Amino acid sequence: MPYNFDKVLRLTDPSTEPLTLAEAKEHLRYDGTVEDDYITALIGVARDHIEQFTGQYWAKATFAVFFDDFPSGNAVFDIVVPGIESVDTITYIDTNNDSQSITSGTTLDSERRALFYSESWPTDAISVRLAVTAGTDNGASPADIIPNAIIQAIKLVLTDLFNNRADVTNMQTYNNKAAEMLAYPYRTRMGV
Repeated sequence: MPYNFDKVLRLTDPSTEPLTLAEAKEHLRYDGTVEDDYITALIGVARDHIEQFTGQYWAKATFAVFFDDFPSGNAVFDIVVPGIESVDTITYIDTNNDSQSITSGTTLDSERRALFYSESWPTDAISVRLAVTAGTDNGASPADIIPNAIIQAIKLVLTDLFNNRADVTNMQTYNNKAAEMLAYPYRTRMGV
């Protein structure tokens, strides 16, 4: 059952970011309010950059994950989405090109990222789409733990974005090696 890493789409924006506007402004040493909307947007961009780098989701949202088919029989469906909390919908296209869904009989083991089905998985699927909720939620009570290194990496990327917003600069810019160094231990799906 091939998993296509290029086929994960964010369906919703996170309700909370791992970094608040106040924390971002304190890190940027910015006291005004004129740039609040801009800084708020950059928080999401910086978080997304670190998510792409690490292969993990650092803010809770809903994602669509696509597979080529189901596992055989009643084998475990391995969903290699980091931080998966729930499987919200399961739909698939059958060999007649009709859309089908599985609405009951599934159990998610989020720690193992495994989906169990009380019956045999359909054998006529040519495309499978799962809508899942994944990621940490700093607004949860108690808050999910986001490593301090990830928070700092997001802050460093945010600083680069805030300070280097012009199309042309008088110096060459590079990837932020400090941010990459902090986020590197949290990388997943790195391949061989």
